[in-house]
Amino acid sequence: MFTAREKVPLPTVNEVEEWKETEELINFLHKQDLGLKDKHFDILRKQEVNGISFLKLTLEKLLASPYELPGGPAEVIAELVSKINGEGQ
Repeated sequence: MFTAREKVPLPTVNEVEEWKETEELINFLHKQDLGLKDKHFDILRKQEVNGISFLKLTLEKLLASPYELPGGPAEVIAELVSKINGEGQ
């Protein structure tokens, strides 16, 4: 039986900027149930992405070195960043 996880409401830019540790970001992304895999989270961990750097991510950055995420996960993350920044509304 399929049960959908309840998504956490999107945080404000100020709230995200307070995430000083990568794990705070990872926990939020897990709760969003975006279909990301551990290998995608590992890339964010390796690059030590915190809240401030997360808000600066773009599709172009996520596809290029040092992230080199596959297109699907890169699109999902970039869209989420855009929504949080207020650009996707």
